[in-house]
Amino acid sequence: VPPAPNLAVFCCNSAPPTGGKPSLLLHRDVETLQRPPRWLAVTRLTANKLGSLFEWSEPLFRDGRRELHLFGPMQEQLDIPDWVHYHGSATPEQLANEWFPGAQGLITLSRHAEGRPQVRLEAMASALPIVASRMPAHADIVNNGRTGSLCDTPQDYADALAGMEDPATHLRMGAAARSLVTHEIGTWDDCAARYMN
Repeated sequence: VPPAPNLAVFCCNSAPPTGGKPSLLLHRDVETLQRPPRWLAVTRLTANKLGSLFEWSEPLFRDGRRELHLFGPMQEQLDIPDWVHYHGSATPEQLANEWFPGAQGLITLSRHAEGRPQVRLEAMASALPIVASRMPAHADIVNNGRTGSLCDTPQDYADALAGMEDPATHLRMGAAARSLVTHEIGTWDDCAARYMN
């Protein structure tokens, strides 16, 4: 796992009301708070990788109360609904610097067996919770109710989005996701050190 990008991108220092040492607080800027919740999906565009994304998302996003931003190369000819904001491919730096800050979370409803996609770990390192289809590769790093939500049904999915749009829940799950990546999964440096010993 490479070093977590922009671990401090959401952070600011603020003094506690009673004085003493500054505390590190997660925050969102005013522009983020004024726009609809922004959700991200980053994947190769194939039917299996997208899974139920469009079907389950349509009743929750079509009216504009939320935004779904989709990134990734088109590997099969697929029709992308007009309510989806499709951006094509993006670099890890673009995602970390321009898209992860202010996003509600990362969605992956893949039906495709996979390992540990790097983008999921990078999102978690940037304090984004994950909404994922329930499958072994997702359950391996998404601790249901702690670092994100695992979904079996459209209702699970709707409940997960609504829950993570609560600011306290978003911050709690985002902090847990970042902690899992930095303390339990580790970085490239941690991996190199283990191989050297």
